[in-house]
Amino acid sequence: MNEANLAEAYFYLGDLTLVATYAARALHQEEVIMRPYCFYILGQIARVQSNFVLAEQRCRQVIAGAEENNDPWALGPAWRALGETYRDGGKHDEARVAFQELLALYQRLGVAAEIRWSQALLDALLPTR
Repeated sequence: MNEANLAEAYFYLGDLTLVATYAARALHQEEVIMRPYCFYILGQIARVQSNFVLAEQRCRQVIAGAEENNDPWALGPAWRALGETYRDGGKHDEARVAFQELLALYQRLGVAAEIRWSQALLDALLPTR
């Protein structure tokens, strides 16, 4: 878990080299339950580097792992990251679907702050033609 946490910390500090190093190490050393989190971090790297195809693949890996582990708390960040990936890649219809999944998840979980944030992400998308 420490390696995965270090990867996330370095992501927010903007050091993508160390992010990739720690995330890769975590994938190989951490328990299986941490794998979706590692893919999440790797997907974030791909997204900020505008590698939207890889970012989408990583997000899908996170969603699959979170569903397999029955972990709704991993699903939230995964759906958000997928929506951000689609949004940043100009796929606004796909982003809307991902953000709607995100909103529905947090409504089921009853997390008011996440519901507001998810709604804001949806509201900020360009209107559908």
